Amino acid sequence: MAPQLASAITKQRIRAPRKHGQKLILPDLPSISKVWTENKKSLRQHQFQIGGYDIQQLRQQAKFHLLETAKQYTSQYCDLAVSDDDGIIISGHQPRLFHSGVWFKNFVLSSLGKSLQATAINLIVDNDLCGLSNVSVPQLISATEASTTSIAYDAPGGNLPFESRKIADPQVFDSFAARLGKSISGTVSKPLVHQLWRNVRVYRDPQQRLGHTLAAARHQLETQAGLSTLEVPLSWVCQSTEFAIFSAELLERVDEFRSTYNQSLAEYRAVHRIRSSSHPVPELATQGEWFETPFWIWSADNQVRRALYVRQSGRQLCLSNRGDIHLTLDSSNLPDQLHGLTKQQIAIRPRALITTMYSRLLLSDLFLHGIGGSKYDQLTDAIITKFWQCAPPKFLTATATMKLPFEFERVTEQDIMRANQEIRDLKFHPEKHIDNPSPQTAKLIQAKADWIDDYQTSKSNKKRHDAISQCNEKLQPLVAEKANRIRAEQLQKKSLLARSRILDARGYSFCCFDEELISKLSALAANDR
Repeated sequence: MAPQLASAITKQRIRAPRKHGQKLILPDLPSISKVWTENKKSLRQHQFQIGGYDIQQLRQQAKFHLLETAKQYTSQYCDLAVSDDDGIIISGHQPRLFHSGVWFKNFVLSSLGKSLQATAINLIVDNDLCGLSNVSVPQLISATEASTTSIAYDAPGGNLPFESRKIADPQVFDSFAARLGKSISGTVSKPLVHQLWRNVRVYRDPQQRLGHTLAAARHQLETQAGLSTLEVPLSWVCQSTEFAIFSAELLERVDEFRSTYNQSLAEYRAVHRIRSSSHPVPELATQGEWFETPFWIWSADNQVRRALYVRQSGRQLCLSNRGDIHLTLDSSNLPDQLHGLTKQQIAIRPRALITTMYSRLLLSDLFLHGIGGSKYDQLTDAIITKFWQCAPPKFLTATATMKLPFEFERVTEQDIMRANQEIRDLKFHPEKHIDNPSPQTAKLIQAKADWIDDYQTSKSNKKRHDAISQCNEKLQPLVAEKANRIRAEQLQKKSLLARSRILDARGYSFCCFDEELISKLSALAANDR
């Protein structure tokens, strides 16, 4: 029996840059070429099987299918010549109007594709729920106040997966650019939303899907700016034979996988001291003979996604959402039957950890994460190590911080904490803030110092404590003016903190920013500093 590989989950502290115009790329750009080479070598050394297929054969097939599917999808709205380079680098995100830090990944993806001579592919994660269809826009109300307003780009259309969510109100959708532009006009004269919506008017998804339309418009912005990436929805990738083989393996070994998944999750929570039962993901549950799997399932008749459960009965595998979907499949040809579910308009889609596991093990030679993904994929690493008994390929992390150009006094929690510390210091160490003390004051300061030095010999800690406190109290009038000034400044900072939190946030949609954002993100992605 092969020796068991041990996972190594360590506590990580990865944070986005705080200042405007800063980026985070891990490892740094000069080191990525080495990671790329090491990953390709490591992946070639994997020697296990999935569904009876050698991992190397399955990888070759999966990568070929991904490349052809991405070309086919992208060609619907974009004439982009992409050569079949040696290797694939992937990133991915939901098709939302996300913030600039998320968008920065696509610029890094393109830059790395060119420098590594790899095909860069962005995965549109359209199995996630659409959620609210609006963006938040900040506004400066007065010298001390700010607020945010929500601008809808579509009417509520149900919290469905993106691949099922159609544009609910064309009038709301078509007028979004004008309404957002007007709202942000006092701060940004040429917001990107106008360019974005010109692309929307040129191309709209044939099925009127909201997320796919937004993603195509955004991707056209990128290609117009010189980026070179392909795009493909996860829903398209999940219709491949290779994904069916991979999914069948996890479903047939569901009890073993569930045990590995939950053990790794418990280890991750222990290392990171997480008490929440839902963070970073919930455990996979059991309901009698039914085992929860790391997949979602829904049908064309009921597009609300629910957890996929499996029950094994002899040579049969029963699949259900514990609601209206009940399927009985034969384990002798499970991949073929799973692959055929598309024709029955039944969708089986991976959850987040399985999406990146499949992408990293089978589809790519290098995966590019944002901060959130890089944190939870340490858990994926542990699962890969324990379940597949192989070293997980390394991944990259990239984000940037861009802030809207408001002019205001920035106040942070640290500013309030510093004021609190100064006030505390004036109370307990007033002598440090007294310049040129009078002889009487100097005598009092020396008395306090003597009591402090008497720590080793004093027989009464209470007597010593009371004496030091009396000295501090007698010195307070001499620092009262400074203390009052700091308290007044602190009150003012507290009143400005709420405004700063709104105006200094990095999470506003990229389409709120000036058109120059594209050139700025391009420069950040190309610069190794």
